[in-house]
Amino acid sequence: MTTATYSLAVPAALVPQIRHDLHQTFGSLSAKLSDEAFEQWTATRPGEERPLPTSYRGTLKHFDRTRALLDVLGWDCDAHADGVEVDLQEHGALLYSTVVESFEDLQENVMRDSTRPREVAALIVGLHEYHELLAAAMPPDPDDPPSLENGEA
Repeated sequence: MTTATYSLAVPAALVPQIRHDLHQTFGSLSAKLSDEAFEQWTATRPGEERPLPTSYRGTLKHFDRTRALLDVLGWDCDAHADGVEVDLQEHGALLYSTVVESFEDLQENVMRDSTRPREVAALIVGLHEYHELLAAAMPPDPDDPPSLENGEA
C-alpha cells in the first residue's frame, strides 16, 4: 500500500515574509515559555514539586513546531533564495495559519506602509494565490480550512 505524500513549494518571493512572521511567533512563544517557567519557579518552594501547567505544554509544542518550520525555511534571509519544498503533513497546519495571518496583517497595514505599496500589494496577491494552492494541497482534514475569499480566515 502506498501512502500519499503531501508537499508544496513555498515560492521564493514569499519565503522572507513567512520567515519574518515565524520569527515573530517564535519570539512571542519564547517570551511566553520564559514567563510561564518563571511563574512556576517563583510559586514553588525548594524541594516542592508542582506539575507544569497544561498551557506550558501547549506553548512548548507550538514553539517546537515553529522552530521545525524555521529549520525547513532557513533562519536567515539568504536561505532558500529559490523557494523551498515543505512537507504539509508535518508543517501544513502551521504554514497555513502563518500564510493566513501574513495575508491579513499585510491587508490591514497596506495603507500605513506607504513607502513600499507595490511590494506590499505584490505580497498580498502572492499570499492569496499561495493560500489557494496550499488549501488544495493540504492532507485531508475533517475541518474545512477557512477561505480568504469569504473572510473566514
